[in-house]
Amino acid sequence: MESEYVELLPRVCAVLGDTRQSVVDDTCLEKLLDCFQAITGNETELYILQKNPCLTNIIVNVSKQRNLNPSVLSFIMRLTGLFAASEEYFHKLEDDGIMSSLFGNAANLGTEAWEEATVRCGWLLGIQNMLQHEALIPFLFKYDCIDKIIRLQKDPSIFVASTASQLLANILSFSLRCSELATLGNSKIRLTDTIGTVTALHSADWSDCVCAIIGHIEDFLRSDLTSNVQQALKLLSKVSGSSHPVAIVSLWPKIEGSAELLLKGDLTGIGQPLAELFLNVSRIIPCDVSEAKIWDLLGLLLRSLNQAEALTLASGILKLQNCPQPLRMQAVTAVFQPLNYIITVTSVQPQGDTVLLDVPSNYRADIEQRLSRKSACINLLCQTLSHLWEFLQMPSRKIELPYQALTNSVLTVLQLCIGTAVPTTSAGINISRHLIGCVKVQRAGMDVLGAITQWAEGIKEVDNALSSLLDYIRSPDTDCTVLKKSLQALLHWMLRCTEAADSNVLEPKLQEFLHGDFISVMKKRLFDVHWEIRDSTLEFFGQLCFQFKEIESFCLLIGSCGISPLLLELLSDPESYVRASAVTALGKMNYLSHNWQMLPNEKSATAMKGNILSSLMDILNQDTEGFPRRAVVKVFSDWLKNSHMLSSCELENLVPVILKIGSYDLDWEVKVHTLELAEVFIDQLTSNLSTSPYAVVLSNNTRSAQVKVFLQKLCDLHLKSLLERRSHWQRARNFTNQIFSKANGMCCISCSWLIQALMLLLLCKWMFTSFERYSMAAEVQRRDAENPLLDDEGLPRFSAITAEHVVPGITQLVQEHGKGLQKMEKNLEASGDAQKTWVSVIDKLEILQFPLHYSWGIVSYMNKVKNSPELRRAHHQVQPLIVREHNRFSQSVTLYNAYKALSSGSQKLNGMQLRIINSALDVAKSGGVELEGETKSRFNDVQLQLANLTEIFRCAEKQ
Repeated sequence: MESEYVELLPRVCAVLGDTRQSVVDDTCLEKLLDCFQAITGNETELYILQKNPCLTNIIVNVSKQRNLNPSVLSFIMRLTGLFAASEEYFHKLEDDGIMSSLFGNAANLGTEAWEEATVRCGWLLGIQNMLQHEALIPFLFKYDCIDKIIRLQKDPSIFVASTASQLLANILSFSLRCSELATLGNSKIRLTDTIGTVTALHSADWSDCVCAIIGHIEDFLRSDLTSNVQQALKLLSKVSGSSHPVAIVSLWPKIEGSAELLLKGDLTGIGQPLAELFLNVSRIIPCDVSEAKIWDLLGLLLRSLNQAEALTLASGILKLQNCPQPLRMQAVTAVFQPLNYIITVTSVQPQGDTVLLDVPSNYRADIEQRLSRKSACINLLCQTLSHLWEFLQMPSRKIELPYQALTNSVLTVLQLCIGTAVPTTSAGINISRHLIGCVKVQRAGMDVLGAITQWAEGIKEVDNALSSLLDYIRSPDTDCTVLKKSLQALLHWMLRCTEAADSNVLEPKLQEFLHGDFISVMKKRLFDVHWEIRDSTLEFFGQLCFQFKEIESFCLLIGSCGISPLLLELLSDPESYVRASAVTALGKMNYLSHNWQMLPNEKSATAMKGNILSSLMDILNQDTEGFPRRAVVKVFSDWLKNSHMLSSCELENLVPVILKIGSYDLDWEVKVHTLELAEVFIDQLTSNLSTSPYAVVLSNNTRSAQVKVFLQKLCDLHLKSLLERRSHWQRARNFTNQIFSKANGMCCISCSWLIQALMLLLLCKWMFTSFERYSMAAEVQRRDAENPLLDDEGLPRFSAITAEHVVPGITQLVQEHGKGLQKMEKNLEASGDAQKTWVSVIDKLEILQFPLHYSWGIVSYMNKVKNSPELRRAHHQVQPLIVREHNRFSQSVTLYNAYKALSSGSQKLNGMQLRIINSALDVAKSGGVELEGETKSRFNDVQLQLANLTEIFRCAEKQ
């Protein structure tokens, strides 16, 4: 425990133990409990109590007091339970009468106190905290605590009732585990399942506490009140769902008969908890145990539940690993019932193609009743489709399904949602009225339609799916999220036509679809009024181009349909997400360009590729949002990995420019992608320097010339500023290591050009030093320093920073900032306006200011949330240093002139950089850079007085 806690605890305990004090906010008590829980996780309870005797004193004193604040009493009971988790301390409190006073008899607490829900909840949670050793079980039985907990399950407070039910389940599981350990070696029933050997204890081995709880459960299971049965089933579900299967394995033979009797009665209100119990039991008890009738009970329950409840149970059965095949088939039947009914009453297609399953009429009556009401109809279909999608996602399905009929049924539901299906029966017409325009059903149906493609077999099936999906994409009423899912499902079906074993039969149908209305619908959606639809369409088109890049007919279709100019136009979309997706789509579409030479207008296709390149460069140079610029750099990286995408001329001319622009970009993700591009580019440059044993041996002069070209290109990449960025050091190190490996490989080729290889190594060392200079200095000065306030790597070390660190740390940082500013001013004064660049001014200022801003921000934050007299004094002592250094920085004429030189237009800056420069100019003007003489001195004095008065006001407000 930290010294701060030890120092504060006596004062906190004094306040809590004083009945005259009132605790306004319970949140502080909850946080204090969280603190103690964290401490007990690292230190033993006895050690904490020995080190802090005030804790024992307050527990003893509170147990003797009356009329305490209910929140404080609840806190003390939970705190007592936390420390009484130690069996030794539990016995000590029991001997002193503290345990019986707080937890033994509720009358000891007073009737008025027990009427408070907070006290009752604290009593339950205190027992829960103590449930770590066997000594608690006899205590609970001795003082009739089990009966109290059982009664609290019906407490008017929902939170108290829920806590009591969970505590009762935990006590039962813990008691049975203790009994198992105590009787280890005696005769027991052993059931082996997937999780190992589970021991079922005979009732003779049960403790008195377990017998009391089991008696309560049996009485409630035989009760005529539904609420009592629900309570017993929920309690058993919690026990069976625990991580210790011995509990339910031991209890199941005792309650199996009662559960079977429940199935013969009315299941209203108890169907769901009964299903949850049966599923939990079936996961533990293996099917080869003759005494277990769980599978028969599950089948009977599945037949007895209404359709909505049966869906959940059926989905759980299908997920069981050891489920018998007949029961699994019964579960599939339950899941398919609503779809089977809908496709029957709509009669959109011939009956032979649509009937999923031959089922009893009693199911249909239940389904018809639910589907006749709109809300019930929508909920039932959404649940059905959701469970069906989960079933299709299962890696191993042991049942063969009529996938053709299943596909047709899902298509029928989707057609009813947009009005393209025309049912002929009154029930079908009523259902269509409920489903028309229902987005929830459409989303769920699209998920299933996309997942079922791998089992599509016939041309008619594919044709219906493609037509229905195109109807959704064409409809102006389609919701944005539904259209996105429609496009995803369409991509799956189109890929199915090319990847299936009978692709020679399905591909003509795909060609017919592509040359139909598909392109015109896509063009319309590319300029939809909703940006989400434009974005989804672009994303789909990019994926489609990449997946179909090897299909010549598709490449020719895209090259001749006139969609490329539309994508270029979308690069100017007002929404940045759409522009980024347009960049990605153009990048994917460019993979098709190798087939465009076969088009009659080959020249226009070549010109289009040039337009794409120039447009992407404009995005990288001018776009004010980060998403499109990131997309551009990623597109060029993808192209570069596929060497045929860029000609050698484009490779030499474009990539260095992109690397230079990306290295100066303000978005850190753009910089990361730029480093990735640089890595790929280095691989391309060194590909001709390979030392393959099968390569033709070149002359020394030729190799020397190659290395010189490589070195020159490497020097022209403008990577220095990129590698100096703190946020990219790890990737920069990887990049430099990559160059080192290339250089070492070249050193092994021939000694005749060892000098050139050494030059490359020196270049690598320069790159490495350019960022290691900052990295190593920071590591030595920050990590090795004893002052944690100076550690600006990662998150602030709040727990280690104290008021003693503030004065020396901030003083040191102010001195370093002043020296750095003085040095920078000299360098700027020695250079002309033309030599003042963004990197030499703004980037270096960012590096200079970061340490002081970071550490002073920590001090200011701690002064607000962790205020103390020591911290206030330290803050007040160093604040004048901060104000003076800020005034000196703001009033630097050299920096002010540098800002003006950058804003004059001599430097090519983007919109974001210009805004930063203009903001810096405004800050300098408001900071007094244009003042002189006494006016400037007076301004600085006022600034210092204002800071002091502000600090005095804040301190007085906190006191």
